Amino acid sequence: MSEVWRCFPDFCHGLLKGLREFRRVEKKAVEEQERVRSVAKQQRRVERSGQRELYDADVLAGPASFEVERAGQRRAADSALRKRLLCDRRIKFEDVLGQLLEMPLVWESDVQEFSKNMRLEGKLEVIGLQPRERTVKDGYMLVSKIQM
Repeated sequence: MSEVWRCFPDFCHGLLKGLREFRRVEKKAVEEQERVRSVAKQQRRVERSGQRELYDADVLAGPASFEVERAGQRRAADSALRKRLLCDRRIKFEDVLGQLLEMPLVWESDVQEFSKNMRLEGKLEVIGLQPRERTVKDGYMLVSKIQM
């Protein structure tokens, strides 16, 4: 991921479109997978002990294993965004989005949240974003205000 993202616009657009769809599906699948995993673990406990549990599996579930992994990936993605903005200073949103969506368990909503937080910190300006608009869109330019 350290290499610079440079490619033909049509090819990059196709890659980004595919990444967006993959991450959208992943987001749904991960939640269902954790629910099924929790139910299966509870069934194994009941089979071993022979006693029915007082609460359903989804009530008893602790932090999901994917949530721990996802938190680490989100931190790495936020750091990667900041580093990219330190290097490039001005970058199209879709260019950095493509780079970050390559990271496992990082979703477009996360990238939107990172950019929102950086705007609130005064470390990012988004050219193209209207005053009442909250969502950064393709074609908008991210301009770093991070001091070196």
